[in-house]
Amino acid sequence: PASQTSLAEKDKETVDSGNTSAGLERPEDQPGLVSEQERTDVNTVSLPSETPLDAPLSAERPEAQGYPKSEKGRFEEPLPGGEDASSSRSGGIPTITPSDVHVPESSGSAGQVFQLLDELTTKNFDLVTKNILQWFKVTPNSQILYKTTQSIVERATAVPAGQSGQFDILVRLCKVMVNNLSGKINVKNPQRSGGLVFRDYLGDICRENLKGIGASTIVAGGHTAGFRRLRLIEFIGNLAKQKGVAMWTPDIIDKWVTALLDDNDEEQFATLCMLLTRPGPLCTEKKKKLRTHIKRWSQEMSKFAQRTSKPRVRVLLQNVISRQDLGWF
Repeated sequence: PASQTSLAEKDKETVDSGNTSAGLERPEDQPGLVSEQERTDVNTVSLPSETPLDAPLSAERPEAQGYPKSEKGRFEEPLPGGEDASSSRSGGIPTITPSDVHVPESSGSAGQVFQLLDELTTKNFDLVTKNILQWFKVTPNSQILYKTTQSIVERATAVPAGQSGQFDILVRLCKVMVNNLSGKINVKNPQRSGGLVFRDYLGDICRENLKGIGASTIVAGGHTAGFRRLRLIEFIGNLAKQKGVAMWTPDIIDKWVTALLDDNDEEQFATLCMLLTRPGPLCTEKKKKLRTHIKRWSQEMSKFAQRTSKPRVRVLLQNVISRQDLGWF
């Protein structure tokens, strides 16, 4: 009908008035909708290219290659670990070479080391441990080594019950670190090997955790902290079983016992008794070297057993003292 306006005429009127509807599309094959000058203006405008929605991630941004120079001084959060994490990373396990790492003593990036710990499995154990050793050889950073040792202990105490595989891997890693870690880690004593520095750190961190777990057992109500305590003692015992490495020296053991001999802390005494009755017998071969320490410990524990009013502590102490022929006592 004549009263109705064609779609093309409506579009033309809308364009002329400058009020084009946002939801109305103009057919490209209908002439007369825009002037030739308008077509020229549109064609000369440079619009930024957009990435299609269905394009792969590599089309949107390049895959990260290592750590940029601007990030080398940052402390990075560890990536989620486990075997699944290793399969999801396209780059796999990074092989660290001297040309890849240029980090000064004071500002090394721990992110690479934690990533390697996340990647650690039974299948790739040799490769990952080799890369960790190479990293510290190139970057002898004592602060990062201490944080790495802390992470190993935390991971060991957090392994769920029934998952002994990951637990055993961490024990093996500690043995490798003590025997093979090189580099001048300790600036004050450069003659001391990196493996011995790692062992000292491991002993100190275990001592701190033994004391801290006793306090958290009271605060947290017992279950979680109690499980961590058992895991830590099991970790210490498994390390004592390792052949071909002197993991726990008499001085390290003496620091543990001295720290836990606290008259006012029942849970610390409970931790001490568990430590002496479980990993204790594993150190029988060190009994001669520990003789002077054993005498002092035994005297202090006997005195405390006589004066304590706490039945639980008294029973624990008597149990330890009665096992003198099994291990440290």
